[in-house]
Amino acid sequence: RFLGASRNETIQNQNSLWKFLNDIISNEKTLCNSILTNNINSDIDNEYETNYKYPIYEWLKEINLHCYYSLFKEKRIFSMDKVITNLKTGKYNINKSDIKKIGILIPGHIYRIITKLEIDSGKIKENISNYLLKNQKRMSGKELNITKNTVSYCCGSCSTNEQIQSFNKYKKMFNLDAWLNKIKMIKYKYNFIENGFDLFEFFVLQMFSTIPVDDYIIREELKIENDKDRDIILLRLNKDVKYIMQKTDGILGYNISNRRSEERFSRNAETD
Repeated sequence: RFLGASRNETIQNQNSLWKFLNDIISNEKTLCNSILTNNINSDIDNEYETNYKYPIYEWLKEINLHCYYSLFKEKRIFSMDKVITNLKTGKYNINKSDIKKIGILIPGHIYRIITKLEIDSGKIKENISNYLLKNQKRMSGKELNITKNTVSYCCGSCSTNEQIQSFNKYKKMFNLDAWLNKIKMIKYKYNFIENGFDLFEFFVLQMFSTIPVDDYIIREELKIENDKDRDIILLRLNKDVKYIMQKTDGILGYNISNRRSEERFSRNAETD
C-alpha cells in the first residue's frame, strides 16, 4: 500500500502501473512488426538521420523521390546503410515486392530505387553510372530551385498541380523530351511521366540493372500497346547501351527479350 493512500487508490495505482508497462510491451511488439524483415533492413537504434553513410532523406533526394520520405519513416527505415551492405555481400537481393511493401506503387519509381541501390552497392559499374550521372545537382533539384517552396516535390507523378507545372517548366533539364523526339515517340511523353520513368538517366541506367527495360515493362508499365513503337524504343535503348559500353570500355550484356524485339522489328520492316 502506497503511503497515505486508501486500499482502492492503491489498487488503482497498481492497475495504472501494469497498464503502463503493458503498453510499453505492446508498442515494442508493434514497432518490431512494422519493420520490413525480408530484404529492407533498417537501422532502428537511432531514429535521427545522423552518423549514417546513406541517410534516407538525402538518398531519396538524389533520385528526386524525397516525397516518399514519410513512407520510409513510417516503416522506421532511416537509412539505406544495411540494405546496401547486404547487397554488396550478396546476403539479400532487392525486388519489386520489397519496394511495394513500403507503399511505393508507381512502376518507374520502384525501378529507380532498385537501380540506385544497385549503383550504390556496385552491382552497376561506377564508370557507367558516372557517365550518365555527371550532374547530380540537377537531379536533386538544387540547380532548378524548385524545392524551396515545395518540400514534397519529386518528379511530378505524385506532386501537386503547382509542382507538376514546375516539373513541366524545367523538364528539358532531364533530356527525356530530346530522347523521345529523336526517335519520334514524343507522343508517349506523359506515359513516361505518369508512370514514373521521367528521369531519363535512370531509364537508361535501368538497362544495366538486374531488371532491365524489356518489352513487358514497356507494354504493361509504360502502357505502350503498339508493337512497332515498343520495338523502336527498345532498339534505341539497346543502341544507347552499346554506345555507353563503348565509351566506358565495358562488356555488353544483351537481353534476350530485346533480341526478340529486334527480330520482330526486322520482320515488320521487310513487310512494310
